[in-house]
Amino acid sequence: MDALFYRTPKGATAADCKTAEFLGTLKLGEVFRCDIDLKDRTLSQNAISHVWYTEVSKKEGEYTPGEVKNLCKYHIGLPILRGEDAKFNAICEQWIDPLPYEEKIAAMEFLPVTSRMSKKQKSVYLEGMQKNYSGRVHLIFPGGAPR
Repeated sequence: MDALFYRTPKGATAADCKTAEFLGTLKLGEVFRCDIDLKDRTLSQNAISHVWYTEVSKKEGEYTPGEVKNLCKYHIGLPILRGEDAKFNAICEQWIDPLPYEEKIAAMEFLPVTSRMSKKQKSVYLEGMQKNYSGRVHLIFPGGAPR
């Protein structure tokens, strides 16, 4: 089988690997490689968020970790990005805002939100999760809050 190796341009984000334009160029059976530079975010931030999705899911019992992630992306992550990125906001206004609530939440599975965030934005996101779930689920930062 022939393989297609795709290397992201310098400075590309994880979200760039998920763009519809790129995915639309792939053919069934093709393999690609995507290198992502995480210099703007830390793996520990990513790990913390996924531990927290699971923790919220276990404690509240209403949603799976994936559903908790989608809810957090919509209610916490979108306002962060929309407030700082006019182009992203315009895309949301066109494609997300018109949807019924349940479909907005489901769309979060396919819309890059946290993967577009800088380290600072991800810190604000994690602090938003803590605030949102305070009093119901105890979410802690290992070693203190990230800077």
